[in-house]
Amino acid sequence: MSEIIDHIVEQHHAFTRIQLARLKNLSAKVAQIHGIRHTELFQLENILRDMASEMEGHLAMEEGVVFSYLKLMERIMAEGKKSANPFNFLSQNSHPLSVLAWEHDMTGDEWNEIRRLTRDYTTPVDACESLKELYRGLRALELDIHRHVHLENNILFPRAIKMGILD
Repeated sequence: MSEIIDHIVEQHHAFTRIQLARLKNLSAKVAQIHGIRHTELFQLENILRDMASEMEGHLAMEEGVVFSYLKLMERIMAEGKKSANPFNFLSQNSHPLSVLAWEHDMTGDEWNEIRRLTRDYTTPVDACESLKELYRGLRALELDIHRHVHLENNILFPRAIKMGILD
């Protein structure tokens, strides 16, 4: 699990942080210049600003709470020891895995709206290079987030549950 976690943090989290900051700035620039002709760019700018803020909290929770706990428990179990699950006292709705899964779903909804606003990343005929780069960057970030979420939801978290680390 530690290797998967390190990969997620070093590859996907780093890429997400860099791209969201870059795309948020690029979106603001493009909306200011082309927003009069393409009003959807203002909505896109708002979604990206909100998504960047949400993702910062999400990534911090993964790295600071869930991933740290998983790595610690993996080490403890490798030594043949046991430890209590600190999340057992939480309700199903406030359990970190439930919160993360809900946030993954919310991000999916935001990407659906981004694809709708961008017509599946089809740039307008009068698009400048910055607008084209924005759409390329959005597509690349969405694909990376899909891989990132797949690793967590379908590999890492089920493995932790199977090991009895999270339940």
